[in-house]
Amino acid sequence: MTALYGIDHGRTLSIVQPSLLRESCLDKAAKLRQVGARVFDAPELAAEEVIERIVGMYRGLGMPVRLSEAGVSDAAAAESVLALMRRAGQLQLGERGILDEARIGRIVRAFCR
Repeated sequence: MTALYGIDHGRTLSIVQPSLLRESCLDKAAKLRQVGARVFDAPELAAEEVIERIVGMYRGLGMPVRLSEAGVSDAAAAESVLALMRRAGQLQLGERGILDEARIGRIVRAFCR
């Protein structure tokens, strides 16, 4: 997104991470519980609640959590991001390659809404 839209790295992380965590919630359930306990002092939180707390933290810092909040209103943004990733050959991501093209597509389309 930095290459396409000039969004700095920190903002791209706050935009991508919530959608990434939602898509990989089952894969990352234990890690999200750990974040709930260690960061938010709330070990009882469900994974989705931890993600919402992360979103709230980003919003509290004035960070965008959607591409539109970073000033990008391009209707074709998701396809532009996916096309750039395809050209770079980066459509098998995550630990152990758990994020295939379909999952990455869902992540990108979610933060481009």
